[in-house]
Amino acid sequence: MITVSNLSKSYGGQVLYQNGSFFIGAGEKVGLVGPNGAGKTSLFRLIMGEERADTGTIDFANRLRICYFSQSVGELKGRSAIEEVIHGNPRLGFLKTEISKIEKALEDGVIHRFASISHHRFGGGGSRIDSRCWATS
Repeated sequence: MITVSNLSKSYGGQVLYQNGSFFIGAGEKVGLVGPNGAGKTSLFRLIMGEERADTGTIDFANRLRICYFSQSVGELKGRSAIEEVIHGNPRLGFLKTEISKIEKALEDGVIHRFASISHHRFGGGGSRIDSRCWATS
């Protein structure tokens, strides 16, 4: 959850926000739209702590994790947008690697090998001997 209270921010003589307040509750999804120069990126920078508000506070619930993808394409360092998102989240990177391993195993015909072994194991009454031959306890 994020609570923004009495937020004000200006650059030079241009006021972006003045005493703005909002609350985003757990599970809510929010879209931020507006014309260029309205302060959308500035608001994200304030939330991420990259900039400071002139006045007001931004409070977060305990254990809240915020991910922010900068609009600056130069920061991608040769990666695609999706690769950059995965790079920023170690859990996603782990899952992507595991999926790649499974896909490789499928391409190598592991399903066919498994089916063949299963047929020999369970075919011709094998399931009756299964409890005697395959049990480990």
